[in-house]
Formats: sequence, structure tokens, C-alpha cells
Amino acid sequence: MIPVIPKTAGVRLRWALLFFLHLGVLPSVSCRTGPGETTGGGNSPTDNLRQQLVALKHREKALERETALARNPAPYLLANLSGQSVEFKAKGHTLRSFKIKRLVAGPATFPDVALALAEVKPIQKTDRPRIKPGEGEAATAKAVEKNLWGLDRMPLDYDLICRDGMILEIRALPSEQSGAAPVQFIKTLYRRTLDRYRRGKTTDRNPSRTIQLWLDENDSRLLFWSLPKQLSIVIIQIGKSLD
Repeated sequence: MIPVIPKTAGVRLRWALLFFLHLGVLPSVSCRTGPGETTGGGNSPTDNLRQQLVALKHREKALERETALARNPAPYLLANLSGQSVEFKAKGHTLRSFKIKRLVAGPATFPDVALALAEVKPIQKTDRPRIKPGEGEAATAKAVEKNLWGLDRMPLDYDLICRDGMILEIRALPSEQSGAAPVQFIKTLYRRTLDRYRRGKTTDRNPSRTIQLWLDENDSRLLFWSLPKQLSIVIIQIGKSLD
């Protein structure tokens, strides 16, 4: 004779099973499936719960790291590799947000870290007009006519060199306003080829301590314009599904 479990006991049993599954205590069970049946992508409910738990712990550590910076009024940079975004923030509020259009040296090879910026190194030199002694007021007036400082004078490509030796390479891709689709394709190909040439000439850079973020050229210039001399950088890998 099969014993009958009371309704209240059955409810308690179901809650207990859910609790232990959430903790990952119960081992995963391989279920047999008949012809034409699937197991939902090969992941059991226990595996899915474990993955969610790992992701939540990952998010918790990332938020703790950012909270330590948000307590101070100084701005900081948050690079979310999985979320494909770079945010310029202060006191936990986003001041500017930029989309990562291409990522080199994927998230799997770059750990979550909090860095301190030591130097911003432009790849291209900004061409500024120079007035030689004795050239007179005419040369001075001509130099003043040029925009010496502004968004269009900011470099497209630059490196954010951190104190512990890690480097964030910021590179620019053509914007939608730079021309028609064929023109953008040619510019993109040229800039990526130029960057490969630069990387081939650089022999003292450790790929495991370097990450390259490609932004829209307008965003790249605006980010450079926004950077203060002292800046903390947080690199995390939180996916969009957890934001």
C-alpha cells in the first residue's frame, strides 16, 4: 500500500527540495529520454541554478568593488566587458556611456580588477601651431584662428597605462557620420590594418596584461577629453542579463 503524504507535508517537501537545489547540495541527476525527447539543451535544473548562483556571486563582488569607489566624489571608469560598455561615473551615477564596438583579448583572459591610471599616452601626436620668436603679430593672429583645444583636436587612439603595468588600449572605428557604408568599410579596414602594424612593432607589451577596446571615433575623442589626471578604472564581466 502506497502511503499518502498530507498536503502540508508535500508543500514543505517541495520547498525543501528547491532550497537544497538552490544551494547546489543535491547532485545532478541524468534523466533518460525517449526517442525524440530532449533535456533542454543538456543542462539540468541543478546546473542552471548553480550557474545563476555563480553569476550572482560574481555580480556581488563587482558591485562591492564599485561601491568602494562610489563612496568618494572622484570620478572613475567602469569597463563592462560582457556588457559591451564603458561608463564614466561619479558617486555611482553615469556621466557618460560609450558602447564597445569590438573587443580584443577576450574577457576569459582578463580578470576582474580595480586599477589606478598612471598615464594617458596618445598614439598620434596632436599637431599644434608653433610661433617662433620674431615672427610678429601676424603669425600669432594666424595661430589663434585655429582650434587649439576641442573635441576635434582629441586623439583617436591612445593607451590608458595603469600603475601595475596593465594597459587599456582605446582604438577608434569610423562613425556613422563618416560617410557611406563602403567608405566606412574602407576606413575600418585601414585602421585595423594600421593597428596590426603597430602591434607588430611593439615587442615589450604583454598580451595577457593588455586589453583593447574599440569605440566609435566620436566616443573615443569624448572619452579622452573627459579623462582627469587621476582616475580609477574598474574592469568587470557582468552580462546584460544581470544588469
